Amino acid sequence: MFLFTSEGMLLGTMGKDPESATAVANAVGFPMMFLSGSFFPLEMMPGFLQVVAKGIPLTYMTSALRDTVLFGNNISALLNLLIVVALGTVLFVSGSRLMSWKEK
Repeated sequence: MFLFTSEGMLLGTMGKDPESATAVANAVGFPMMFLSGSFFPLEMMPGFLQVVAKGIPLTYMTSALRDTVLFGNNISALLNLLIVVALGTVLFVSGSRLMSWKEK
């Protein structure tokens, strides 16, 4: 939840009004669902899409859940969780620095 809230905060800084921020969030979120391995295994994707998928935060969350629930591999799940926490922290710091905190 922390990761995706931070990502939303960062994406919200890219829009001038709520409608454009929603469009940016949809433009990022919709492809993220399909490229993260949530619906299709990463191994079935072409090589260049696998590289893109490794840069998507949802990939690591999906891998952590899959490692825990399906395979019982807690070490790999913890590694993926650490990646998610690190990405969330970077996105949170970036979003909080870029966000305008003034009332309009």
